[in-house]
Order: sequence, then C-alpha cells, then structure tokens
Amino acid sequence: MIAQIQGRDKDLEDQVQRRTHDLLMAKEAAEAANQAKSAFLANMSHEIRTPMNAIIGMTRLALDLEPEGKLLHFLRAVQTSADSLLVILQDILDLSKIEAGQLILHSQIFQLRRVLENVISTMNIPALEKGLALYYVVADDIPRAYRGDDLRLRQVLINLVGNAIKFTESGQVDIAVSPMEAAMDEGCSLLFSVHDTGIGIASEQQERIFNAFEQADGSYVRKYGGTGLGLAISKELVELMGGTLWVESDLGMGSTFYFTVRLERVTDEELAKHTAPSMPLDAAMSSLNILVVDDNDVNRDLVQLMLEKDHRISAAADGMEALQLLAGPKRFDCVLMDVQMPIMDGLTVTRIIRAIEQGKPLPKTIDTDLQKRLALRLGGGSLPIIAMTAHAMSDDQRMCLEAGMDDYVTKPFQPEQLYMALINQPQVNRQQADSTVEMLPERTQELENSIAPFDPATLEEVRLFLQRSSCLDAEQVERALATFRQNLLCLLDDCTRTLAQKDFKQLAESGHTIKGSLLQAGLERWAWVAQQLVDQSNLQAQEKDAGSLMELLQSLKQGLRLFLRDLAQTNTSSVAADAAKSTEVQGATGTAETEGEGIAQQPAAVSTQASKAVLILDDDPFVSNMASSVLEHLGYQPTTASSGEEALLIYEQALRAGEPYALVIVDANLPVGMSGADAAKALLRLHPQARLLACSGDREDPLMTDFRSFGFRGALAKPYTISAMGKAVAAALHEEPLQSSST
Repeated sequence: MIAQIQGRDKDLEDQVQRRTHDLLMAKEAAEAANQAKSAFLANMSHEIRTPMNAIIGMTRLALDLEPEGKLLHFLRAVQTSADSLLVILQDILDLSKIEAGQLILHSQIFQLRRVLENVISTMNIPALEKGLALYYVVADDIPRAYRGDDLRLRQVLINLVGNAIKFTESGQVDIAVSPMEAAMDEGCSLLFSVHDTGIGIASEQQERIFNAFEQADGSYVRKYGGTGLGLAISKELVELMGGTLWVESDLGMGSTFYFTVRLERVTDEELAKHTAPSMPLDAAMSSLNILVVDDNDVNRDLVQLMLEKDHRISAAADGMEALQLLAGPKRFDCVLMDVQMPIMDGLTVTRIIRAIEQGKPLPKTIDTDLQKRLALRLGGGSLPIIAMTAHAMSDDQRMCLEAGMDDYVTKPFQPEQLYMALINQPQVNRQQADSTVEMLPERTQELENSIAPFDPATLEEVRLFLQRSSCLDAEQVERALATFRQNLLCLLDDCTRTLAQKDFKQLAESGHTIKGSLLQAGLERWAWVAQQLVDQSNLQAQEKDAGSLMELLQSLKQGLRLFLRDLAQTNTSSVAADAAKSTEVQGATGTAETEGEGIAQQPAAVSTQASKAVLILDDDPFVSNMASSVLEHLGYQPTTASSGEEALLIYEQALRAGEPYALVIVDANLPVGMSGADAAKALLRLHPQARLLACSGDREDPLMTDFRSFGFRGALAKPYTISAMGKAVAAALHEEPLQSSST
C-alpha cells in the first residue's frame, strides 16, 4: 500500500515537472515569437521610413516652390497619400511599442485649449470636405494648463475625431471636456467626449472595436478604409494616462466616445515661467557649418535642400568618410548622423568622437594619422551630434543617447524638426557666440604644422565626388578629369616659377585658381592648403620674403602627387585614340582652331532660347566645364568665357541678335584682365537689364557678402552642385529685373 502511494506520488511529481517544463518552453517560445514580431515590425518600420523620408520631404520642398495648375494638384495628392501611409506606419509602430512595453509617456507643461485648437485645425479640412461642423466645448471650471503628455492626448483625440468624421455623412462632430472630480493636491481627472451624428455602432459590436485590426463590420474596411488599430492604440494610451475609454452608441443614431485621463494641474505662475518669449527660429542661429552623414544619397540631398538656405552643408556617405571630414580644416558646428550605415555605423563613429574629445581609448581602431588629426580638431570639445534615423523604437533612442548622441530625429522628418533639434543644442549656441573667433593663433599653428599628415588625394576620391555632385556619366567624368589634370599641372608650374621669381602677387592669383579647382573636385582639405598659400603670398608681397611658401607649395604638390600620377596612367592609353579622333574631325570639317586665338567661336550665343541661355565667366576650364554640365542637366543652355573681355564680346553678339543671355555667372576672382567686379559693371553698362550671379570659392569675398551693391542678383559658393546651382539660378531668374535708370 505504501509502495503504491509512493509510486503514485512520484508519477504526480513527474507529471508536474513535465507540465512545468512544457509551460516554461511554451512561455519561452511565445516570448521569442513576440520578440521576433517586434523586431520584424521595427525593421520594417526602418525600411519603409527611409524612402518615406524622401517622398514626404521632397514633396514638401516642391510645394514650397508654389507650383500651379495640375502640378499643384498632383503634389498635394502625393502629400495626402504619403501622410496617410505615415499614419498607418505610426499606428503599427505604436502597437509594437505597446506590446513590447516600450511606449513611454513624456510629461511637460501644456495648455489644454491649445491642444484642442490644434486638433480642430488638423481635422477641419476633412470635416469641411464632407460638409460637417467641427467644434469643441470646455467647461468654465477647467484650469488653463496641465502637466502630462500632450502629444499622446492629441493622438487620442485625433484618432477619435478622425473616426467620427469617417463614419459621419452629415451633421456635426464635437469635442467636450469637463472635470471628472474636484481638483486634488497632485492632480485631477478630466472627462473627454467625442460625439458624432454618424451611422452608429450595434451593441454587440461595441466591445470588438477596441481590439487590434478589427472594426464594427468587415464591410467598413472596404467602404471606409483604415487598419482597425486607432481605437486599440487609443485605449492603451488612455490607460497609460490613468483613465478608461468606452463608447455609447445606437445604430443610425450616432456615437459618443468617452475617455478619462489623469493630469497634474499647473498654476498660472508656473505657466508664465514656462511660456516665456522665445527666440524666433530664423533669429535663433546664424549660419552653421553642418555635416550630414547618411548612406542614402536622396536623404543627404533632402537635408541639404532643407537647410542650405540658412546653413553651410557638407555631406558624407558613411562614418569613415565623416571622420575624414571632421579631421580636415573645416570646423563643424554640428553633425546630423544616420545610425545604420555601411563601413562604419553612426553609433560607432559617435563613440569614437566622444572618446577622442575626452582623451579616452577608442572603441574601434582607426588609422594613426587620422586619429592624430581628429585629436587636434576635436580634443577637449563637445561636438553636437543629432541622430537622424529611421529606427523609431524607444530602445533605438536609448542606444543613440548612450553612444553619446545629443538628440534624436526620426525619419521622416520636416524642416521644423531639424531646426528645433539644432536650436535645442546648447553647444551649438555657445559655438555660435564664438563664431567670429575662428581659432586661437597657437591652434592655427598646430593645424598648419599638421598639413603633411593629410591623406593624399586619390583618383577614386575625386571620381566619386564628381559623380555625386554633378550629373556626369563615366565618360564625361574622365574628360573632366583630363582637363582638371592639365590645368592643375600648369598652375603648379606657374606657382613654382612665380615663387622662384618672388612674384608673390601672381603666386597668390595662381593659388586662388588652384583652390577653386580643388574645391570643385571635392578636395576640400587641399583647397585649404591652397588658401594658406594665397594668404601667405599676400603677406610676403609686402615683406619680399619667401618664408614658408616653399613648404606649403611642396605640401600641396606632395598631397596631389598620387592623384596626378594615377590620372596620368589612366589617360595614357586614351591619348592616341583621342588625338586620332581629333585629327579625323578636323580633317572632315576644316574648322580646327588656330593656336593662340583669343576668343573661341560661340555660335550658341545667338541661337539659344533667351529664357534658358546662361553665360559662365570663369578662367578655370575645369570649373567652367563642371558648371556647364550641371546647367545642361538642369535644362539650361550654357556658354563659357574665360575672361571679362571675352564675356563682353559674347554677350554683345547675343544682344545684337535680340536674344540676350538670361543669366551671367561671374567668377569673383579673375586673375587676367578685368576683375569680377569690373566685368559686372561693364556688362550692366552694356545691358542694364542683365542678370548676374556672383560665384567664388571664398564665401567672405566682398562680391559674395555684399553682392547687390555690385549689381549681382545672388551669390553661389563653389563647388557647384546640382541642388545649389539649381536653387541659385532659379532665384536669380525669378527676381524682378533692374530698371534702366538704376545703372
């Protein structure tokens, strides 16, 4: 008997252990499945948000250009569809956050009526389209301000009002707010109601509608659309805010959704402190040097288009390229950093920057010379870094902040979000206050001494830049590179000769032309060395002493040696073929130019459409060719001139033919003959209605900073890119023409 009891007990224990084990395995499997689902939703959110950022952002920028007619209709349709898709995406992401326990409320002071007015403003257009009245009513004894998550409260109201509008064909939708109970020490509850005169909900369906992916009737999905997530998410949000959500409705009699939330009361004194006058966006910051790091070229262009009106933008396609730029001569005020990138991701590059600033060991090994230059540039500082990512889960935000980033902007974003993220960085404001003091003298000397460790320029680097910044195909890039090499070799020889002759004025002019070419080729760090050569030459013109000029020139030659050598090897195989082709063409046409002829024939000057014809005045053939290629891509018809005298003759020919150029792009620094300012005066004397655009690689040139006083319509900094050129030319062409009497 005892043995039977013991045996039965052991069987029961075994069963309990087996069932416990099975339950544990089932629990782990369920948790794994839930984690897999959350990871899948997060990854899908990232993949969808990246192209959505381009669609929404580019559409917004296109609408800012004030299009008309069908184009305006098409763009608004794209914007509406994109906004709808974003709402669906956000609903799915919110549901994933709720299920993963990652949705966190953020508490801040807000005014209740402003939240309600914002909801009415947002939903008024769809209400008016259906002929519905939309309004709100607030009880008299409701306080002005509360502390809580106003964004999530607004989300619940918009969900409920949106549903009410969707299911109401005539009548009205109204929001009412009343106190749920008397105010207490720490908070109070408010009762919100959203009433409509729509189709109503059957009693047996009223519980189902709060389940995810469900609506009252399957036919509504076909007739009214929607994911069935809005009410489920609203219910979860209301419960997170300490309240409940329910509905009262009858078929054909409309519906009223009620919900309560618990908020903390805010006194008028606290509200007054919180709402102190703030600086307007356009006055909050002067022009910043911003580095945009993103592997998606469309997103890089989008950020540049959003910000370049007020700020100077540089771009990098991955973290390693970003580090190279940060180690260069340009001082950056802020970095907008994508998180997920090839070669080196945003989190890693941020950790490297923070380690270098604090003098700590690096989390990842990088080139020793690069590390030294980064330490020279970043050591002891605190460069603002703003995450700019399609990852939108709270864990992603936590990882960004833990890596050392200062803020977090989720794609897709609007320009206002980027501006607010910049304004909210105290480091940016502090750096702006000191922006007139570029660098301490001893710091400048350190940087000058570090010229030699700059990475040599490479052929692939220049090729890549030309492909990104312009519309050139592979063959056009190689032709541009051949022109660049020939021009650069001549200029370097001129520098060597003029330095030996101690002709510092001519040396400065050659150095300036080299700088412009290097900028257009994307070699910014070596363009900086060329600028040092110009500055030192101007100083030595008074002292008549070569000083450190030879060292600067040798550094420049050494840095460009690898690029010039590789380019020479690449071009060698094609020289004979090009020569043969040139001979064949000349023999067939009989129009070979005479060597030394001052002005090339320009038949296009009198045959182009006046609204599209653009004259480019620049002494550098490489820069002229690049500008021509970009303008052709933008739909314009460019002609080039290498001197002011040549430009005057070409413009006069077009003027006599009755087809003056729509625009003349004038280089500010022309080393031979007329200066840029003199050429502008002469062109305006010839044709007072001429439209002129000043260009230079030096943003501080008087023709750039005070262009209107010289008769220019705008200023465009080198290097030329498609986006920058397009905006500058369009702006100059759309200005009202000057009156003849003003010249």
